[in-house]
Amino acid sequence: MIVNRAQLAEILGISGPTVDARVERGMPIKTKGKKGQQAEFETADVLDWHVKHRITKENPRGIFAEDQHDDPAKNSNRELQRRKLQAETESAEIDLAKKKGLVVLIEDAVATIADAVANLRAQLLNLPRRTAPLVVGETDVDVIKETLDREVNELLQELHNEAIREAEALRTSD
Repeated sequence: MIVNRAQLAEILGISGPTVDARVERGMPIKTKGKKGQQAEFETADVLDWHVKHRITKENPRGIFAEDQHDDPAKNSNRELQRRKLQAETESAEIDLAKKKGLVVLIEDAVATIADAVANLRAQLLNLPRRTAPLVVGETDVDVIKETLDREVNELLQELHNEAIREAEALRTSD
């Protein structure tokens, strides 16, 4: 949205001179004001600039290189140390979660799922052989449906019970 200086000041909750000061510090301006014509600002660009420079009501000056009194190399070293510590902390948290059994390796999960799908496939392929003797000669559609429903539910229950047993085995092996 394109706005003028006064509108931008109102949107940001700041004064006109503060808008001017921020323009001097690099806040983007779409069109500079000329004689008889007001400056124009693209609010999306202005908001991006505020986020980039961490400008808030609590910190109206934000973060700028000229504001840093320390050596820039120290600031980057400090940032690198912070990131390194954060990575080490995250790594330790992942290791702890593994020890507690809260995470699994993707390869293990894929293998387990592949086994389950193969088992399901085998069970489904066996379903006609399993149910045919139960419905052979039956002419009542409702009885056939009930028999098939019962057999499918039994198959699903068997698969469910097997999954529960495997999960319990994994829990007790840790």
